[in-house]
Amino acid sequence: MCAGLMRRCVTVAIVVLLAACGGGGGTGGGTPPVATPAPTPTPTPVPATTPSGSIQVAPSTIALMDLNATQTLTLGDTAPDAAYSVDASRCKGIANATQSSSTTYNVSAVAIGTCNIVVSDNHGNSLAVFVAVTTTSVGIQ
Repeated sequence: MCAGLMRRCVTVAIVVLLAACGGGGGTGGGTPPVATPAPTPTPTPVPATTPSGSIQVAPSTIALMDLNATQTLTLGDTAPDAAYSVDASRCKGIANATQSSSTTYNVSAVAIGTCNIVVSDNHGNSLAVFVAVTTTSVGIQ
């Protein structure tokens, strides 16, 4: 009786070992495993940036009525971290813009004419401020 039980145990052990070894003997047979390539990651699209905030100026138009006139241009923005640049190159020979603080510029008359001062912020916004320099003369009779 022990011999029969022992024979069964040995038979089961041999079957398990042969199954674990691929069936025993030979080169292993069957199809060799095929390497599966790793999937290519899909790039995440970057959203297009749009300007945030908006530039506000006061006044929106500057009228200088004589060649000694100066007017303050005040800059503001709805974005709390705004930084500005002012380009008065289109006003060369007509008006000068000099910075008096981080948000104010003094615009001074130089000669009669019209031009635009362009105000830009660090968020990609820009705004043109129209400048007109005129003189008014009154004749005495």
